[in-house]
Amino acid sequence: MVQTQFRYFLPLGERQRAFDNAVALVYRAFPKQSDGANKNQLYQHWNQCNRCLQHVLSLKDNFKEDRQLRKNFKTSAFCELLKDCQRYLYEINALKDLQDMCEVNLLAVETLDDKEQANDITAWTLSLQASMYESTGKAQKAIELNMKGYEMRLGEVPLKGGLLGGFEQNLAYNYNTANDHETALRWFEKSRDTWIAWNIKEGREADWPTVTKKNMASKHLRDSLEITKFHANVMPVEHARGLLKLSEALLQDSYNSSGEVTDLRDEVEVHLLRRDLQAVEFTKEADFDLWVPIFWR
Repeated sequence: MVQTQFRYFLPLGERQRAFDNAVALVYRAFPKQSDGANKNQLYQHWNQCNRCLQHVLSLKDNFKEDRQLRKNFKTSAFCELLKDCQRYLYEINALKDLQDMCEVNLLAVETLDDKEQANDITAWTLSLQASMYESTGKAQKAIELNMKGYEMRLGEVPLKGGLLGGFEQNLAYNYNTANDHETALRWFEKSRDTWIAWNIKEGREADWPTVTKKNMASKHLRDSLEITKFHANVMPVEHARGLLKLSEALLQDSYNSSGEVTDLRDEVEVHLLRRDLQAVEFTKEADFDLWVPIFWR
């Protein structure tokens, strides 16, 4: 109460400086999703995010109040702070706070002099709003917001291929959610082409995130099989399930893996029959679930 009353007696210029100082302090303490180790997510830092959350929400409310008194009330660090906090709120499914914070950030970026930064934060916020609406079953609203953000990215010079590909992929997910799978497929193909062209332009391999994730899945499955093979005598079905999942991953390869897939499926059958002599199906996870405890699946 004392702090609130003290704020009201400050001139607007002093309130701006006090606000900027508080933002700088909280921004420094709040984890950054852009850090290399975080990979644009904050799952490893929820405790620290939670410690800072009430301070961010308080700053948000102060901005809403002070902006009514001074329309040019602005701070770029505040927008970046909200951008990081928005990601945390999305991860913890705090959708009401997320919706309010996104709306405030879209107002705040209007005051920024750096238009490139303003467009970047706006496009990011629209994408996050779209994900929020998609998660609550409002696929058409998600498509509308992602399309708006996508058009903003198309207007950037130079074009940022990775961000464009991300929007195209998100639109594909939105159309899948809306049960428009043919349109979704077209957006997935467009995303693939954008990612590959951008990676080649940047001097990297002709790759895109879906392929990268598939390759990592294959790697992790092979690593797990190196462990389960030593226990295959007493845990044959657990090992067989890993073999099945690896065969499924290899079937998605762009090159011919049919020989290895056939060998893996033969192994799957051998191991499952060691536990269940009556087994006749070997190609679905459900065929193994009776024999594999939930914590092993």
